[in-house]
Amino acid sequence: MKFGSLEEQIFLLSEGLSNRGGLLVPVFSRDPNESHGMRYRKAGLPVASLRLGRFRASALARLLRLADDHRVQVIHWNLYPPINPYVPLLKLLRPKIRHILTDHNSRPRSFVRSTNVLKRLSHKWFASAYSDVFAVSNYVHSDLLNQKVWKNPRRYYHFVNTDRFKPDVETKKVVRASLGCERRFVMLVVAHLIPEKGVDAALRALALLPSHVSLWIVGDGPEREKLEQLVESLGVGERTTFLGLCADVCRYMQAADCLICPSLWEEAAGLVILEAMASGLPVIASYVGGIPEFVRSGQNGFLVAAGDYSAVARHVAALAECRPLLNEIALAARGDAVARFSHETRVPQALSLYDTQTSDAGKVEHGT
Repeated sequence: MKFGSLEEQIFLLSEGLSNRGGLLVPVFSRDPNESHGMRYRKAGLPVASLRLGRFRASALARLLRLADDHRVQVIHWNLYPPINPYVPLLKLLRPKIRHILTDHNSRPRSFVRSTNVLKRLSHKWFASAYSDVFAVSNYVHSDLLNQKVWKNPRRYYHFVNTDRFKPDVETKKVVRASLGCERRFVMLVVAHLIPEKGVDAALRALALLPSHVSLWIVGDGPEREKLEQLVESLGVGERTTFLGLCADVCRYMQAADCLICPSLWEEAAGLVILEAMASGLPVIASYVGGIPEFVRSGQNGFLVAAGDYSAVARHVAALAECRPLLNEIALAARGDAVARFSHETRVPQALSLYDTQTSDAGKVEHGT
């Protein structure tokens, strides 16, 4: 029900492949909302929905129809586990279709090495069923190599629409006025509210900071009630705003002063970090998983030990007290996003990965 950067990546790849004479058919787990679906209709691009989270014969039949109707050569599995019952059946029923997998998963691992011989053989078979596996960070790539079952994992960085996620003074003014934060320094957290995201560290950091510093929390989840209780116990209720689920976080990125990413678990990459950087926000993040590949401490943001809220508070205070430092790091963050993760740069690179999967690179037909 949102149009975030991952959804936008899929749309831009669909559009880019169409411009090259090919076809990409996104298969979402649910029907896109009206505005999201309208993007595809206006561009004359197909889109489908099919729940594949658990095996159903009817879902397999529909997937086969989609593959046949669009003459699909490649199925690219995103956000599905490697051990996927549809893959062996599709390989049996449509042996010419190739399968690739993108590993987006934060760790703990979804494809764990096992000492059990049968499980080990099963893992090797499923790994061999994919002609390619893409890792969304060097951290994930290293883990895939250590599993010793994948033939040739390749790194595949996310990208972000730097034309949509960009600094916007007017939006900043309007959003801040609507939330009563015109003269405040605003920290932003965008996360699913679960313990692994460590959002309590942002609240504990806020309690150490001056009264002119506020925190916006975008997202929802099972941890929200506990976090609201923590807000009360810390006495920061007047400076904390829970904004809930948002279809588009762009306006809050443009209105805040910095992003806090206090994850406790090992994030694979963190698209929210790229969105924030593109919006010109310094990022203060945990030194875990793939995050250090994107946040260069002291240059486009700061890295802290997971759970170290006092370090988060120190870095926020430095930014809030020194406008030149804030501006310098904001410019560096935006510059990195445009140079390394811009859709203009990365879409052609991403599309080139599909060329190797097809017999005719000039006429790629692809379903995802």
